[in-house]
Amino acid sequence: VSKRIYRQMDKILITSRMFSDYLSNEFGVEKDRIEYLPQYAEGIFGQIPPRELDETFHLMFAGNIGAVQSVETVIKAAEILKDEPVKFHIVGGGTDLDRLKEVAKNLDNVVFYGRRPLEEMPEFYAKADAMLITLSDDPVLSLTLPGKVQSYMAVGKPIIGAIDGETKVIIEEAKCGFCGSADDVGELADNIKRFILSEDKTVMGRNARKYYEKNFEKKNFMNKLENELSTNI
Repeated sequence: VSKRIYRQMDKILITSRMFSDYLSNEFGVEKDRIEYLPQYAEGIFGQIPPRELDETFHLMFAGNIGAVQSVETVIKAAEILKDEPVKFHIVGGGTDLDRLKEVAKNLDNVVFYGRRPLEEMPEFYAKADAMLITLSDDPVLSLTLPGKVQSYMAVGKPIIGAIDGETKVIIEEAKCGFCGSADDVGELADNIKRFILSEDKTVMGRNARKYYEKNFEKKNFMNKLENELSTNI
């Protein structure tokens, strides 16, 4: 069914560059009918100044909490780092939230906030020294670019990930943080330690914002969408 739909399209706009090979190899879609059009962040996500550092480093995961988001990787990393000066803030709801609360019940360095209104998210982001992103180890999932990447970058926060594929490539291209393999708890914990010791935290945040402005701003999205529509009508 998907193959029939895709092959009838004049143009397919993809939110992750890695979808191009997937559509071409799996469905026979010609590359000249595929264009990269990444998402942009909601307008409420503007640049936020770095948090004033104190004796504790604050890391935040924000978004849906389901099985594929692999937030348990964050919880297990928090257990490894329970004696380090770092606190984990989990903002969001989902099918895996109650189970993860039970997993983390004995950890003093993990705080759950539940699902919060979108309007409150910039205020939460402002409390973080870096943002966390995780996704399950899956070859198809790795092709995606979660929308939270754009909002993390829009506010100018460093990103620490345990995620494969497109997101890992973007974090490395932007030089805005550290990223290890999906579901790799030890590597995530090590990257958090690297961040704590790094003297480039402010630079990483600036790099995230610069990458957002160059690649993900709403005006870029609208200009390209308008161009694609006018070209193909």
